[in-house]
Amino acid sequence: MTSPNDWKDRSECAKYAPDLWWPEYPTQGTAHSAVKICGACPVREECLDHAIARPEREGIWGGLLPHERKRLRYASRVAVA
Repeated sequence: MTSPNDWKDRSECAKYAPDLWWPEYPTQGTAHSAVKICGACPVREECLDHAIARPEREGIWGGLLPHERKRLRYASRVAVA
């Protein structure tokens, strides 16, 4: 039986310390490193879908910073309307 969050077990971020994805100041170099790791993640799409659906307001999810996900959510609402 699979869980809706099984993708988390296959994520690249599971191999690193969680604070890499939760930087205090997401525009600093740590955020760049996390986004780069996300680029090679096999479950990046699932991660981003999760972050958009929740919505996750902090941290790096699916390779996007909070302000990038906010823009994506807004753009998807405008496209539907």
